[in-house]
Amino acid sequence: MDSVGITASTLPATRRAMVKLTRIIDFAITAIFAISATAVAYGLLNGETVAAFGDASRAGKDNLLMVAECILGLAAVHLPDLIKRLFRFEISTSLRALFSAFLFGAIYLGEVQNFYYIIPYWDVILHCTSGFMIAYLGFELLQTLCERSSGTLKLPPVFCAVFAFFIALGIGGIWELYEYMMDGLLGLNMQKAILGSGEILAGHAAITDTMKDVLVDCVGAVSASLFCCFSAKHKKAQMSVRCFRINISQTILKYLSNNRVG
Repeated sequence: MDSVGITASTLPATRRAMVKLTRIIDFAITAIFAISATAVAYGLLNGETVAAFGDASRAGKDNLLMVAECILGLAAVHLPDLIKRLFRFEISTSLRALFSAFLFGAIYLGEVQNFYYIIPYWDVILHCTSGFMIAYLGFELLQTLCERSSGTLKLPPVFCAVFAFFIALGIGGIWELYEYMMDGLLGLNMQKAILGSGEILAGHAAITDTMKDVLVDCVGAVSASLFCCFSAKHKKAQMSVRCFRINISQTILKYLSNNRVG
């Protein structure tokens, strides 16, 4: 009795603490993005630009992209809340924390602090994280739909895992198309076709970054899909064992009751 009371009172308090912590983190990231966008925009207005990869002639475009991504980041931080209001789908706390960390790493550290060029494999780490995160989200979405269907929609964990993998792979492909279009329309270097020395890659070397990103997306998506699949199967197995124990207990009680009557 006491342990049940403690658990019931502790869980809501823990959840409130996690929600409060998430809001503080979101507020901090929002402030960082706003300050960064303002500082870079102010520098652009005063003719102060910083070349990201050694080509000063392209620095202005890179700085404009930096401002645009900071502004998009301001909106993206609150995307989980918008999804919750529109679709009544609440993203788990762990996934939301991963999403906030990804935005901070991709926009502020990657673009503003130039980690893409300073830290080796920073782009690889972010693509792997995004693949994992999107696949996890896709799995959560299907599981939520199954729970809301009141038993009318039953999907095996393996199907949900495969669905989550292809969702992550598809969104990763869309991102690569976005990078390709931005490089072509605005003359950027999102696909890293221009080296720090200013050398322009060609042929197989020019698509190496894109193919590497897709492969890393696959690694992250496969990791999340397998993790979610095994977690769901383990949870289902625990529920089956619990139901089996309840049925055995009911059978024994029924047998004893019948014997007493007899």
